[in-house]
Amino acid sequence: MTTNIFSLQGKTAIVIGGASGIGEAVTRGAVDAGARVVCLDLNADAAARVAESAGCDSGALNFCDSAAVTAAFDAVAATYGVLDIVICTPGVNVRKLMLQYTDRSEEHTSELQS
Repeated sequence: MTTNIFSLQGKTAIVIGGASGIGEAVTRGAVDAGARVVCLDLNADAAARVAESAGCDSGALNFCDSAAVTAAFDAVAATYGVLDIVICTPGVNVRKLMLQYTDRSEEHTSELQS
């Protein structure tokens, strides 16, 4: 008997920031490894597109809102009976000179990185 040490069969996972970049790859990889996955992202439409093509569920989540994060965790646990894995991938890649930052762009970057 062989054991797949990378199997996530029977596990329930949330991927925060799962609608693009590394988060999208993690969403797809977790589904491929057998997990029940919920792809959560600030961009609900993008999360739904990834979820539809990957074969998982999706939802909107503002990761900077702790009450929303708690509610998402509780909803997944209530739906699936358990929450085994949480993967957090949100980030921003600001490509401009420091002198071109606005107060809001700096705040947004700091919120996600803290």
